Amino acid sequence: MEINEILISEEARRSFLIGLVFLSKADGNIDESEKYFFQNAASSLALSDESTLDLNACWEKKEMPDLSFPDRTSKIFFLREAIQLSYVSGGFSENERIFIQETAIHLGISPSILTAIEEWVIAGMVWKNNGDDLLEMEG
Repeated sequence: MEINEILISEEARRSFLIGLVFLSKADGNIDESEKYFFQNAASSLALSDESTLDLNACWEKKEMPDLSFPDRTSKIFFLREAIQLSYVSGGFSENERIFIQETAIHLGISPSILTAIEEWVIAGMVWKNNGDDLLEMEG
């Protein structure tokens, strides 16, 4: 499923990006490339100017605002993408793990679902790495 099929409302897309901003802040390192990435994402997801301002303000906020997802599917989609982003960006740090666990509790998603998502992400990364290894095979 594509993001626009799951996050239909602007509020859901706004919440998605705000949650990912707070995830990216969890490791304590914020660089300009991350801010640029989220600025582009806001544009790609057709956020209004007001929502984009809200998103940009999150870089300075200590407390994450409530995330507003309309259904269980969009909540799980957010957590799946958050875990993938954590692994792809250099490993799933303990601070990122805690942030995602706390967010899952807040969203009403069980630890067993979170574990299943993480196992799926790990399996996908192994699959991708094995495919990358094929590109380097001789013979």
